[in-house]
Amino acid sequence: MKSEKGLEYTILGEGTPIVWVHGLCENYEMWFDCLKALPNFKHILLNLPGCGNSAPWVDFSLNDIVSELISILNSHNITQAHFIGHSMGGYVGLELIHQTNICKAIFLVNSSAYADSEEKKKNRERGVQVLLQNRELYMLEFFKNLYSEEFKQKHMDVVRSQYEASKSIPIDTVIATMRSLMHRSDHEETLKQATLRKIFIAGSEDAVIPLPDIEKQARNTGSELFVMMGCGHVSPIEQPQEFITILKNLLY
Repeated sequence: MKSEKGLEYTILGEGTPIVWVHGLCENYEMWFDCLKALPNFKHILLNLPGCGNSAPWVDFSLNDIVSELISILNSHNITQAHFIGHSMGGYVGLELIHQTNICKAIFLVNSSAYADSEEKKKNRERGVQVLLQNRELYMLEFFKNLYSEEFKQKHMDVVRSQYEASKSIPIDTVIATMRSLMHRSDHEETLKQATLRKIFIAGSEDAVIPLPDIEKQARNTGSELFVMMGCGHVSPIEQPQEFITILKNLLY
Protein backbone atom coordinates (compact mmCIF):
# COMPACT_ATOMS: atom_id res chain seq x y z
CA MET A 1 0.00 0.00 0.00
CA LYS A 2 1.01 3.61 -0.48
CA SER A 3 0.23 6.69 1.59
CA GLU A 4 -1.08 9.90 0.03
CA LYS A 5 2.49 11.14 -0.47
CA GLY A 6 3.82 7.85 -1.70
CA LEU A 7 5.29 6.15 1.36
CA GLU A 8 5.05 2.37 1.15
CA TYR A 9 3.53 0.52 4.08
CA THR A 10 2.03 -2.84 4.80
CA ILE A 11 -0.30 -4.18 7.49
CA LEU A 12 -0.08 -7.81 8.55
CA GLY A 13 -1.95 -9.83 11.17
CA GLU A 14 -4.61 -9.02 13.72
CA GLY A 15 -4.44 -7.94 17.34
CA THR A 16 -2.76 -5.14 19.27
CA PRO A 17 -1.07 -2.82 16.73
CA ILE A 18 2.70 -2.46 16.54
CA VAL A 19 4.25 0.20 14.29
CA TRP A 20 7.72 -0.69 12.96
CA VAL A 21 10.05 1.92 11.44
CA HIS A 22 13.54 1.11 10.15
CA GLY A 23 16.67 3.27 10.08
CA LEU A 24 18.64 5.28 7.53
CA CYS A 25 18.93 3.54 4.13
CA GLU A 26 17.31 0.34 5.42
CA ASN A 27 13.83 -0.99 4.66
CA TYR A 28 11.07 -2.75 6.52
CA GLU A 29 12.26 -6.21 5.49
CA MET A 30 14.69 -6.01 8.44
CA TRP A 31 11.70 -6.76 10.73
CA PHE A 32 10.34 -9.84 8.97
CA ASP A 33 11.91 -12.39 11.34
CA CYS A 34 10.40 -10.51 14.28
CA LEU A 35 6.91 -10.65 12.80
CA LYS A 36 7.00 -14.45 12.51
CA ALA A 37 7.84 -14.67 16.21
CA LEU A 38 5.10 -12.25 17.30
CA PRO A 39 1.68 -13.58 16.32
CA ASN A 40 -1.53 -12.06 17.62
CA PHE A 41 -0.44 -8.53 16.76
CA LYS A 42 -1.40 -6.19 13.93
CA HIS A 43 1.95 -5.17 12.39
CA ILE A 44 2.18 -1.82 10.56
CA LEU A 45 5.48 -1.56 8.69
CA LEU A 46 6.58 1.70 7.09
CA ASN A 47 9.27 2.32 4.48
CA LEU A 48 10.91 5.73 4.81
CA PRO A 49 11.30 8.01 1.75
CA GLY A 50 13.16 6.34 -1.11
CA CYS A 51 13.43 3.01 0.72
CA GLY A 52 11.77 -0.12 -0.64
CA ASN A 53 9.06 1.15 -2.97
CA SER A 54 8.49 4.46 -1.16
CA ALA A 55 8.54 7.67 -3.17
CA PRO A 56 11.95 9.42 -3.17
CA TRP A 57 11.19 12.58 -1.24
CA VAL A 58 13.61 15.52 -1.18
CA ASP A 59 13.81 18.51 1.19
CA PHE A 60 11.77 17.03 4.04
CA SER A 61 11.85 16.86 7.83
CA LEU A 62 11.02 14.21 10.41
CA ASN A 63 7.79 16.15 10.99
CA ASP A 64 6.79 15.44 7.39
CA ILE A 65 7.33 11.71 7.92
CA VAL A 66 5.39 11.74 11.19
CA SER A 67 2.49 13.63 9.57
CA GLU A 68 2.29 10.95 6.89
CA LEU A 69 2.48 8.17 9.49
CA ILE A 70 -0.32 9.75 11.50
CA SER A 71 -2.40 9.94 8.32
CA ILE A 72 -1.78 6.23 7.66
CA LEU A 73 -2.78 5.26 11.20
CA ASN A 74 -5.89 7.44 11.09
CA SER A 75 -6.96 5.93 7.76
CA HIS A 76 -6.91 2.47 9.38
CA ASN A 77 -8.58 3.62 12.61
CA ILE A 78 -5.49 2.86 14.72
CA THR A 79 -5.64 5.00 17.83
CA GLN A 80 -3.23 3.09 20.10
CA ALA A 81 -0.10 1.14 19.20
CA HIS A 82 3.27 0.01 20.39
CA PHE A 83 6.08 1.69 18.46
CA ILE A 84 9.38 -0.01 17.58
CA GLY A 85 11.98 2.09 15.77
CA HIS A 86 15.56 1.35 14.80
CA SER A 87 17.98 4.31 14.83
CA MET A 88 16.26 6.93 12.62
CA GLY A 89 13.03 5.01 13.18
CA GLY A 90 13.38 5.80 16.87
CA TYR A 91 13.67 9.50 16.05
CA VAL A 92 10.38 9.21 14.16
CA GLY A 93 8.82 7.57 17.22
CA LEU A 94 10.03 10.32 19.54
CA GLU A 95 8.50 12.97 17.29
CA LEU A 96 5.30 10.90 17.21
CA ILE A 97 5.00 10.81 21.02
CA HIS A 98 5.77 14.53 21.10
CA GLN A 99 2.82 15.23 18.82
CA THR A 100 0.26 12.56 19.76
CA ASN A 101 -0.94 10.09 22.39
CA ILE A 102 -1.02 7.18 19.94
CA CYS A 103 1.87 5.22 21.45
CA LYS A 104 1.25 2.95 24.44
CA ALA A 105 4.95 1.98 24.49
CA ILE A 106 8.04 3.09 22.60
CA PHE A 107 11.00 0.83 21.87
CA LEU A 108 14.10 2.82 20.91
CA VAL A 109 16.40 0.30 19.22
CA ASN A 110 19.97 1.57 18.82
CA SER A 111 18.47 5.03 18.94
CA SER A 112 18.73 8.24 20.97
CA ALA A 113 16.54 11.03 22.31
CA TYR A 114 19.33 13.58 21.85
CA ALA A 115 19.51 15.98 18.93
CA ASP A 116 22.73 16.06 16.93
CA SER A 117 25.53 17.96 18.62
CA GLU A 118 27.21 20.71 16.61
CA GLU A 119 30.14 18.37 16.01
CA LYS A 120 27.85 15.62 14.72
CA LYS A 121 26.07 18.08 12.44
CA LYS A 122 29.42 19.05 10.94
CA ASN A 123 30.31 15.37 10.51
CA ARG A 124 27.02 14.69 8.72
CA GLU A 125 27.60 17.65 6.40
CA ARG A 126 31.11 16.38 5.65
CA GLY A 127 29.53 13.02 4.92
CA VAL A 128 27.18 14.67 2.44
CA GLN A 129 30.16 16.13 0.58
CA VAL A 130 31.93 12.74 0.46
CA LEU A 131 28.70 11.13 -0.71
CA LEU A 132 28.46 13.60 -3.58
CA GLN A 133 32.03 12.84 -4.64
CA ASN A 134 32.00 9.04 -4.23
CA ARG A 135 28.72 7.39 -3.29
CA GLU A 136 30.13 3.85 -3.39
CA LEU A 137 32.96 4.63 -0.97
CA TYR A 138 30.75 6.55 1.46
CA MET A 139 27.84 4.10 1.57
CA LEU A 140 29.96 0.98 1.96
CA GLU A 141 31.86 2.57 4.85
CA PHE A 142 28.56 3.76 6.31
CA PHE A 143 27.18 0.23 6.48
CA LYS A 144 30.44 -1.27 7.73
CA ASN A 145 30.46 1.21 10.62
CA LEU A 146 27.05 -0.01 11.78
CA TYR A 147 28.24 -3.45 12.82
CA SER A 148 30.56 -4.84 15.49
CA GLU A 149 33.99 -5.98 14.34
CA GLU A 150 33.18 -9.61 15.15
CA PHE A 151 29.98 -9.53 13.10
CA LYS A 152 31.75 -7.97 10.10
CA GLN A 153 34.43 -10.64 10.17
CA LYS A 154 31.82 -13.43 10.05
CA HIS A 155 29.02 -11.83 8.02
CA MET A 156 30.41 -9.33 5.55
CA ASP A 157 27.87 -10.74 3.09
CA VAL A 158 25.08 -9.21 5.22
CA VAL A 159 26.80 -5.83 5.19
CA ARG A 160 27.25 -5.95 1.43
CA SER A 161 23.64 -7.03 0.95
CA GLN A 162 22.42 -3.94 2.82
CA TYR A 163 24.77 -1.80 0.79
CA GLU A 164 23.49 -3.26 -2.49
CA ALA A 165 19.87 -2.70 -1.45
CA SER A 166 20.66 0.95 -0.68
CA LYS A 167 21.76 1.63 -4.26
CA SER A 168 18.14 2.04 -5.33
CA ILE A 169 17.70 5.10 -3.09
CA PRO A 170 18.28 8.29 -5.11
CA ILE A 171 21.24 10.29 -3.84
CA ASP A 172 19.08 13.41 -3.38
CA THR A 173 16.85 11.43 -1.01
CA VAL A 174 19.82 10.07 0.95
CA ILE A 175 21.14 13.61 1.39
CA ALA A 176 17.72 14.98 2.36
CA THR A 177 17.36 12.18 4.90
CA MET A 178 20.77 12.92 6.42
CA ARG A 179 19.86 16.59 6.72
CA SER A 180 16.49 15.76 8.30
CA LEU A 181 18.45 13.93 11.03
CA MET A 182 20.87 16.82 11.35
CA HIS A 183 18.05 19.25 12.13
CA ARG A 184 15.83 17.07 14.29
CA SER A 185 14.62 18.22 17.70
CA ASP A 186 16.03 17.11 21.03
CA HIS A 187 13.45 14.87 22.72
CA GLU A 188 15.06 13.95 26.01
CA GLU A 189 12.50 16.04 27.89
CA THR A 190 9.70 14.61 25.71
CA LEU A 191 10.74 11.11 26.73
CA LYS A 192 11.15 12.09 30.39
CA GLN A 193 7.65 13.54 30.59
CA ALA A 194 5.96 10.75 28.62
CA THR A 195 3.76 8.48 30.72
CA LEU A 196 3.90 5.52 28.33
CA ARG A 197 6.28 2.58 28.71
CA LYS A 198 9.78 3.57 27.49
CA ILE A 199 12.43 1.05 26.47
CA PHE A 200 15.93 1.45 25.11
CA ILE A 201 17.57 -1.55 23.43
CA ALA A 202 21.27 -0.83 22.96
CA GLY A 203 24.36 -2.58 21.61
CA SER A 204 27.44 -2.80 23.81
CA GLU A 205 29.68 -2.26 20.76
CA ASP A 206 27.62 0.47 19.07
CA ALA A 207 30.04 2.92 17.44
CA VAL A 208 27.23 5.22 16.24
CA ILE A 209 25.45 5.77 19.56
CA PRO A 210 27.81 4.72 22.36
CA LEU A 211 26.35 2.73 25.24
CA PRO A 212 27.31 5.30 27.94
CA ASP A 213 25.12 7.88 26.17
CA ILE A 214 22.16 5.50 26.23
CA GLU A 215 22.74 4.56 29.86
CA LYS A 216 22.64 8.25 30.77
CA GLN A 217 19.46 8.86 28.77
CA ALA A 218 17.73 5.87 30.31
CA ARG A 219 18.52 7.16 33.82
CA ASN A 220 17.46 10.73 33.00
CA THR A 221 14.17 9.75 31.36
CA GLY A 222 13.06 6.88 33.60
CA SER A 223 13.32 4.42 30.73
CA GLU A 224 14.07 0.70 30.84
CA LEU A 225 17.37 -0.36 29.28
CA PHE A 226 18.31 -3.69 27.70
CA VAL A 227 21.89 -4.10 26.52
CA MET A 228 22.73 -6.63 23.82
CA MET A 229 26.31 -7.67 24.43
CA GLY A 230 28.63 -7.80 21.44
CA CYS A 231 26.20 -5.95 19.17
CA GLY A 232 26.95 -2.83 17.18
CA HIS A 233 24.29 -0.47 15.81
CA VAL A 234 22.00 -3.06 14.17
CA SER A 235 21.10 -5.35 17.06
CA PRO A 236 18.01 -6.90 15.36
CA ILE A 237 20.22 -8.24 12.55
CA GLU A 238 23.35 -9.02 14.55
CA GLN A 239 21.60 -11.11 17.22
CA PRO A 240 18.04 -11.68 15.97
CA GLN A 241 17.05 -14.40 18.43
CA GLU A 242 18.14 -12.43 21.48
CA PHE A 243 16.37 -9.36 20.12
CA ILE A 244 13.17 -11.34 19.56
CA THR A 245 13.38 -12.79 23.07
CA ILE A 246 13.59 -9.28 24.54
CA LEU A 247 10.53 -8.19 22.56
CA LYS A 248 8.55 -11.28 23.56
CA ASN A 249 9.29 -10.75 27.22
CA LEU A 250 8.13 -7.14 27.01
CA LEU A 251 5.12 -7.49 24.71
CA TYR A 252 3.42 -10.59 26.15
